[in-house]
Amino acid sequence: MKNSVSLLEMIYTKPLDSPDAPYDYDHYAVDFSKKDSQLFTDHFLVSEYVRMEELQKSLSENRSRLYVIRFILQDNSSFHVIYYPEDNAFNRGYGDDVIKELVEQYAGRAQMVPRPPNQ
Repeated sequence: MKNSVSLLEMIYTKPLDSPDAPYDYDHYAVDFSKKDSQLFTDHFLVSEYVRMEELQKSLSENRSRLYVIRFILQDNSSFHVIYYPEDNAFNRGYGDDVIKELVEQYAGRAQMVPRPPNQ
């Protein structure tokens, strides 16, 4: 399946132990390879849509982490979805084993994004 995704970026935050908690976070990000971006997108596009109301009923209540998956298209526009790794679920349905394996593989490669000065 040919798609128009140029790159996938996965982003997550990690709360800091600070007086500004829970609003103070370190940000982590990783870019998928071109091949893995295409593979992930191909599997994402054929996943079944599930209404958020139905999805919420089956998601674990103790979700400790969520990832933002940003799809960057060939024309440099982008959109994002939320991914819950504990449930292999998006805010629009469930992932398959390929998506879960790719997320697990890339989560370990994420690097902290430097904060802008004075923050």
